[in-house]
Amino acid sequence: MRHAPIALAALALLLTTTRPADATVVRHLELEELVLHADAIVHGTVRRAGSQGAAPGNRLPHTVAQVAVHEWIAGDGPTSTLLVREPGAIAGDRRIALHGAPRYREGDEVVLFLVRDRGGHYRTLGMAQGCFFVEPQLQGPARVVRRLDELAFARTQIDGLQRIESARAELPAALPSLLALVRALAEYRP
Repeated sequence: MRHAPIALAALALLLTTTRPADATVVRHLELEELVLHADAIVHGTVRRAGSQGAAPGNRLPHTVAQVAVHEWIAGDGPTSTLLVREPGAIAGDRRIALHGAPRYREGDEVVLFLVRDRGGHYRTLGMAQGCFFVEPQLQGPARVVRRLDELAFARTQIDGLQRIESARAELPAALPSLLALVRALAEYRP
């Protein structure tokens, strides 16, 4: 019993220095896979983002972002705007979040890899993996980053077993470089 206070102190320290992981596990998608599987690839700016109640047959409210399209890289455009629906929203005084879904804000400049859901609405491919946020720089070209902190990736190892790993911080890329690479890859889409 002499060690009980030490054990309790160690447990208290452990509980205050760790937190549960709030992440959604998805299959990791390389850039080539995003380009290949996207129904549309666009570079644009979010003009509006807001909550929309649950649609008939769907229990979750959505966040809908209206995106002004600067460039259609691939897909069935060109239209000057498109709507992107992501699961989760603020509904009254409740916030219903799906960890790993991109969170769009008015004014965000983005490069999006989109797929159509069963209802024909666009959503981001691979959750936050398919959304690159543009960050202007004081000097040099704008950079792009993905906000992957709410995702964990399932990767298949050489022995066929699945391994779950946290999303790692990525080095930012220059916007012109990303756009040039995506355009080049899009030329080889079926």
